[in-house]
Order: sequence, then structure tokens, then C-alpha cells
Amino acid sequence: MLVSAVMALASDENRIENSRRTKIINAGFAVMLILATLTSAYSVWQAARYAGGSSRDMMTSNGMRTESNKYYVNGLLEEQVDVGSWLDWVSAVSENNTRLANFIEERFRGEFKPAFYAWLNSANRTEGIPVGTPFSLPEYQNANIEQSKSIDQQIEQLGDSASQKSNYVSRLTLMTVLTAAIIVICGFESRMRNETAKLPLLVTVLIIYIFAFSMILQVPPTWGF
Repeated sequence: MLVSAVMALASDENRIENSRRTKIINAGFAVMLILATLTSAYSVWQAARYAGGSSRDMMTSNGMRTESNKYYVNGLLEEQVDVGSWLDWVSAVSENNTRLANFIEERFRGEFKPAFYAWLNSANRTEGIPVGTPFSLPEYQNANIEQSKSIDQQIEQLGDSASQKSNYVSRLTLMTVLTAAIIVICGFESRMRNETAKLPLLVTVLIIYIFAFSMILQVPPTWGF
């Protein structure tokens, strides 16, 4: 009789212990469900913001590319004018036509004159005409070409920014899929009859969540662009 009482007491203790463990596991699934739901919502929200930012960067860069091309074409036209007028000046000087040479020189573009005079005053002269051209000197600058280069640098930065944001979107989308999988698993857990299989499943869910959350932490949060 004493043995029966001890066995009954041990059985009750096992049932209590199993019940306590079951409650803890169920509570763990409930917590994971809440965390996964919140994390999934955050990932979707951040992915949407980054996707919008990436689209805006691409649209801005496309508009700037058109502007850059406009400056570049204008700069090329001006350089052609400079080259043509300089060749005419060289031809006039070669023919000793000082009047024509002076006439052409007076009509050089303002941006071209510093390079022209730097070239003209160089020590390397051959019959009054220096060797080389003014266009290879650092004094030769074209504002339109420089503006085009500056815009191209901004376009490159916008392209890098858009690419980075797209990368963040891909990462956040993957994390959303993982957290959604956790939500599905937590929902399936309530239908499981095998209590012993719940603990390994909870551990698996926890590992998946830790991985997903660690990846999300690597994406800087954005509150607006």
C-alpha cells in the first residue's frame, strides 16, 4: 500500500512537471509568435521604405543624366569652336597675316584665352608659334564639361545608394519570409498531439528567429528619405 502511494505521488509529480513544461513550451511558442509577427511587420515596413528610396534615387539619377548630357554636348560644341578658331589663328600667323590673326584672337572665347596665352607665352617656340596646343595645358577649362563631370559623380553616388537600398530590400524580404515561416510553425504547433516533439520544434523556431533578427540588425533603420 505504501508502495502504491509512493508510485501515485511520483506519477502526480510527473504529471505536474509535464504540465509545467507544457505550459512553458506553449508560452514560448506564444512569445515567438508575437515576436515573429512584430518583426515581420517591421521588415515589411522597412523594405517598403527602402524600395521607395531606391526608386527615387533611380528617377533622380535618370533626370540628372539628361542634364549631364546637355552640359557635355554644349561643352563639346564649345571645344570644337575653340579648336577651329585656334587653327584659323595658327593659319593666319603662318601666313604672316597679323591683322587676321588679331581679329581671330579678339574673338576667342573667354574660357579659352587663359590657356591660349599660357601656351603663347611658353618658351618652346618655333617661328613664333609654340609647339603643342593650348588644349593640353591645365589652364584650358570648360565649365560645361566640368559641370557634366560633377553631375556624373552625383549620378554614380545615387546609383550606389540605389543599389545598397535594393540590397537592403532583398535582405529584409528574406527576413520577412523567415519570420512568416515562424508564424506558420507557431500556428501549426497548437494542432500537434505529440508533446515531446514541441520542444525541439520550439528550439528550431528560436534558432530561425535569432538568425533572422541578427540579419535585420545589420540593416540600418530608416525613418524617411
